[in-house]
Amino acid sequence: MRFTRSHTFPLITLAATGLVLTGCSSTDELAEPALTTVAEASSEAQPESHEEKPTEEKPTEEKPEEEKPDDGLDPAGTICGEVDSFTIVTLNDGLSCDEAMTVFNDYMSGSPSGTPPQGSGAFWDAPNGWFCGGNNFLFPGDEDQKFNKFPSCGPKDSAENVVAVPAERVSELPV
Repeated sequence: MRFTRSHTFPLITLAATGLVLTGCSSTDELAEPALTTVAEASSEAQPESHEEKPTEEKPTEEKPEEEKPDDGLDPAGTICGEVDSFTIVTLNDGLSCDEAMTVFNDYMSGSPSGTPPQGSGAFWDAPNGWFCGGNNFLFPGDEDQKFNKFPSCGPKDSAENVVAVPAERVSELPV
């Protein structure tokens, strides 16, 4: 039997397929896994992540806590404490938070010592010589209305004062 070119191609293909099939049918090779994986480069093996990788933190110098001056006076912007849901903050240097808290606790107690608050501004002379008013402080930018003003106290005849403001507005203070 003589094969022509037209018959040769199918025979070669059939013979090759038979070899491949024969090679796969061996019982010894079935013990081995048919597929193996190839290690990929690390950039290909891991899915892309949008999480930020931790960065090395640079050592920072620890700032020592500001100590109260020997005279017992506090700098402007010091948060002294809270009274009746208001945060008490110094607006000027040279005021004592201890004294401010004493005055505000007395003033906002409902029954302050000394003379009672007077008038619609709730003006009050504290026993220590400080003066308080219920509507003395207006945040910069707020409309000048009575309901927008907050209590403040400070030494009489002085521009130094301490204010009582809502905690959420402390960052708006001009100190």
